Amino acid sequence: MIHEQFSFLYHKNDEKIYEALQNASTLHDLSNKKYGEFNYIVHLVSVLDITTKYGSFIAQTEEQLVALCVAACFHDVIEDTSYSLEELRTYLTDKQFSENVTNMVCEIVDALTTRGTTRKERHSPAYYERIRSVWGASFVKMADRLANVKMSYLFNHSLLKMYQKEADIFKINDNEIPLIMKAEYNAYLI
Repeated sequence: MIHEQFSFLYHKNDEKIYEALQNASTLHDLSNKKYGEFNYIVHLVSVLDITTKYGSFIAQTEEQLVALCVAACFHDVIEDTSYSLEELRTYLTDKQFSENVTNMVCEIVDALTTRGTTRKERHSPAYYERIRSVWGASFVKMADRLANVKMSYLFNHSLLKMYQKEADIFKINDNEIPLIMKAEYNAYLI
C-alpha cells in the first residue's frame, strides 16, 4: 500500500483509532502505569506514530491498517493492566470493529503479551517464535521497541544500554520490518 493510500485510510478510521488510544490510555492510568516519569499515553502515542509512519510497508488492506493501529494502542494492555483478552475482544466487537480486525488485534496483542516472572523468561526464544508466527506482531513489537529506544536515548541512558545488550536476542520476523524502520532502530543503538 502506498503511504498516501495508508494516510487516507487512516484518516477515514481515525475516530475509532483515537477512541481505542484513549481507552488503552485510561486502562493504563487506572493501573497507575507510568512510562518513566510520563503518563503512559506518551508511549502509546509514540508506538502509534511509528505504526502510522511505517505501516504502509506491510498493510495491504484497510482492515490490516486498522488492526496494526489498534494493536499499537493496546499492545501492552493485557500485560500491564487487569484487562483480559476476552474483555479486549468484547470492547472491539462493541465498538463495531469487523470480525477480521478484532481477530487480528487480539492475535497480535496475545502474541506480544509476555509470560514469565523475569525479563529473561519473558523474552525467551518461545516468546519471539510466538511473535514471528502472527501477522503484524513483529511489526508492532518493533514499533514498541523503537519507541522505547528513542525515549531511552533521550531520557534514560542506562535503559538504552540494556536495549543495546539485548539487540542480539531481539529476534523478530525481518520480513515484516521495513529496512528504513530497522535503520532508524539501529541508529539509536550505536
